[in-house]
Amino acid sequence: MSDAHRHTPRAVYAERKAGDSKADTNVLVVGSKSSGKSTLIARFLKPDDQDPTKETMGLDYVFARRMSTGAQEKQVSHIWELGGGEDQANLMDAVITPENLRNFVCVICVDLS
Repeated sequence: MSDAHRHTPRAVYAERKAGDSKADTNVLVVGSKSSGKSTLIARFLKPDDQDPTKETMGLDYVFARRMSTGAQEKQVSHIWELGGGEDQANLMDAVITPENLRNFVCVICVDLS
């Protein structure tokens, strides 16, 4: 996805019209501490950028958008990263909602080393 931006989710949702969110994709990336969640997201959004990532504290949000092929509408991906730690699992309630469950993906990162 191109045009990666870091904004507050509220600002992104305010940009979108109500009822226009069916093209949106919601992605939640979870995993243990230092399992590569931030690196995975950074490489997905900017493959050529090799800057080191910072440790995620709490819940991090990024969105990416692009024009869909053959259509004149934007596709938006809302990408959420839950920092490692069991004590942060309650933050998932802010991400997983009945409205976005239809277009929801959960990515689980595992450190195999």
